[in-house]
Amino acid sequence: MFGKLLSISKALREAGSVFGEEGFALKKRLLDNCRGIALTGGNALIAYSESLLFLRVYNSDVRLNGLIEREMNRVAAFMRTRKGKAAGENDGLPFQPIRTRFSLDFLNWLSVRNDVSVRITSINESEATLNDVLRLTLPSAERELTSAGHDQDGILEALGINEKNKLEFILDQFSALSARKDVADYLFDALDIQVEVLPKRKEVSKLFIRLSFVDEFVHADIQRKFDHIELLNRPLPDALSLTDEQQNEAIRVIRDAMLLNARETDPATYLEENSLRIYQLERGISIAFFGMYGLRQLAYESYIGYTLFKNGYPVSYGGGWVFGNRSLFGINIFDAYRGGESGLIMCQLLRTYRQAFGIDYFEVEPYQYGADNPDGIKSGAFWFYYRYGFRPINKALHKLAADEAAKIASRKGYRSSEKTLIRFTGSNIALTISKPQSLTVAQISERVTKMIKTEFKGKRAVAVESCVMDFAEACGGISHFHDHEIRVLEEIALFARAFKVSDQKQFMLLENLVPAKVGNPYEYQKIWLEFFSK
Repeated sequence: MFGKLLSISKALREAGSVFGEEGFALKKRLLDNCRGIALTGGNALIAYSESLLFLRVYNSDVRLNGLIEREMNRVAAFMRTRKGKAAGENDGLPFQPIRTRFSLDFLNWLSVRNDVSVRITSINESEATLNDVLRLTLPSAERELTSAGHDQDGILEALGINEKNKLEFILDQFSALSARKDVADYLFDALDIQVEVLPKRKEVSKLFIRLSFVDEFVHADIQRKFDHIELLNRPLPDALSLTDEQQNEAIRVIRDAMLLNARETDPATYLEENSLRIYQLERGISIAFFGMYGLRQLAYESYIGYTLFKNGYPVSYGGGWVFGNRSLFGINIFDAYRGGESGLIMCQLLRTYRQAFGIDYFEVEPYQYGADNPDGIKSGAFWFYYRYGFRPINKALHKLAADEAAKIASRKGYRSSEKTLIRFTGSNIALTISKPQSLTVAQISERVTKMIKTEFKGKRAVAVESCVMDFAEACGGISHFHDHEIRVLEEIALFARAFKVSDQKQFMLLENLVPAKVGNPYEYQKIWLEFFSK
């Protein structure tokens, strides 16, 4: 049975690239045959599920949807009877456990849900002990227990904490550190807490998570050839106007896509709800952008995360590190959807970042195309980016790439050697639509450090206080800034002093950056673009 399931999975995946009436007949016949094949566990079931997802996302005929969903439900029923034992873990199948480590905030979000159960599997105490943490969080009347020589199990037993309520207890203790999120994060990571998340409903699985409110597209082909320049310049439609229910659904699906792949990104975890925008584009593609709430954002640049959906299913995730008209860019396509419209997906992302944030210069780091990433070398990922206009920043590698491209074009069957592909990872690659502003976040940091050293003899607390006072005086005081805007105020005040900003219009723009960064990354980016244009 194992062989039959793998065989039908392969046939379904290959049929995913066949369209028209021939494709419909082939897929229908294969799906009809599926009913007679018993399901088995392990890799065969994973491959089968991924084939079903590919067919559903690259939908070629709505008449097939019922057959595909019937098989998805059959997988869910099988997994329910096996209680998660049919496959391994972390593959996102229905009722299958996810075992990994998550951040404090992500676990807090999971712990209040009624469609999953969460338990601690181990506290590895990699850089701090549970006693170290409890010494800071327990009521003073109990604090002496932390110096009584108890090990991890002993201190929990002394406090009356059993296995069932261990997670609830630890999350509650960390709430005492909520005023210092940086300290809480550091200590939580130092404990290295591993958890198991067990979905209670089939909807918490890769087979069933999807947006319910976006348009569906029926494919007549898989589009691999297109004019990427025209696409980058094609006007972007307005973002969807979301109801509260749709917004909540989108946030849940965005985070569940991370959960089911045992991954986590800062923008998804620390998502600022008011920053969520969803753009509905061509061929069933929808792109959700979201920033982090103010205290989690980076200094000066905005880390804007995205989830790309196709026919409602999360297909790709990543982010852009946006500053002025520059952005570092990263893309990840989930395994089930590789071999589809990867080029189109990336270019739609670039188009949307470009027009939503005014980006004309994108950089990609070497990991994306092979550094410490053997799959990137094996697949020749460098040439995937090259096809859409990315070029090495390093001049020598830029020339080498041009020479290699000429050989590929002129010599039938020529492929770059592994050694050459590894050489390309010695440089970032960039897509330059127009010249980027010269100032980078790294240069700002260097300039601020130099200013503190020369003007304040390295005394950072004095430097921050002086720069904030001067900035506040110039903009009419500090009282109109909210408490949660003060950290941003410090960043902008240090920038203003380091770059000796004196022009009144530019100074007003800097002042407007403070509230914008906390509540509106789109406005924040717009102000920086205006600042650099003057």
